[in-house]
Order: sequence, then C-alpha cells, then structure tokens
Amino acid sequence: TMSLPLVVCALLTAGAGRPGTAGARFALNLDLPPEQRWSHIVPAYAADFHRAFEEIAAFSKSEAMEVSAVAALLDRDHALRRRLFPGELDGEMSSVAAGVNASVGRVAALSLFYDLTAARHSSGKACAGVVAQAAAGGAARVIHGRNLDYHFA
Repeated sequence: TMSLPLVVCALLTAGAGRPGTAGARFALNLDLPPEQRWSHIVPAYAADFHRAFEEIAAFSKSEAMEVSAVAALLDRDHALRRRLFPGELDGEMSSVAAGVNASVGRVAALSLFYDLTAARHSSGKACAGVVAQAAAGGAARVIHGRNLDYHFA
C-alpha cells in the first residue's frame, strides 16, 4: 500500500495547484530513524491534516464515523497497525502524527481512507499514481504524479 506517501502528498500539495503558487520543496533524510524523518516537514501542514477529517465529515457522516472507528482500533491494536504498515512505515506514521499533533491511529486511518471507501464511489475506477526519478542537468529529481478521481478531491 502507498498509504503514508498518500497522506504526505496530500499534506504537501494542500497549497499547490493555486495559480502562481509553487509547491514547497523539502529534503527528506532517509538516513534518520523513521520516527524523525518527517518532523521538520509536516508541522506546517497540521491544520490541513485536521481539515481533512472535517472534509470527510462534510462529505459523509457515516464515512467520518468509519474513519474514526478505524483510528481508534489502530490506536488500541499496535500489532494490527504494524501488520498494515510494516517495516519503517509505522515509525514514519509516528513522525507524521507527532508533527500534526494527532494520534498515530488517526494518521493511519486517514491514509487508509481511500482504500476503505473508494469502491463505493468510483464505479470500479480508482486513482492512479506514479513516482519516477529523472536526471535533469546532472541533478536527480523525484517526480510524483497522481490523478484524484474522488469528487471532493
């Protein structure tokens, strides 16, 4: 699953896409422990993270309740969360959670939102994403693109 990158992408692109606005640029140090990698990036997007739950509730009260229930479950059942987000992902979730002042379960539930609900809204279609690395002028760049087919995205 690409759930953590989806959450981070949503947070980082919250201000992008407005005419005349460039997305922010950050250096992510993968040599840091997973629990520290995002600490310098996500605090600026805390309001956007919490607004995402408000948007879900405005879109569908039942889906907001489902996401909240999943968040509570993942906060209680750490073993389940580590199975759903193996390896370093759980540690990165902790870093994002600390940065936006939310529980790890809430971060995990928001990152699972699309997976939990897309089948009900997409008529069999789904969002697609691509990540690529390109060398331009001797400097490597990471390029991320995604279509968002949710009607409130």
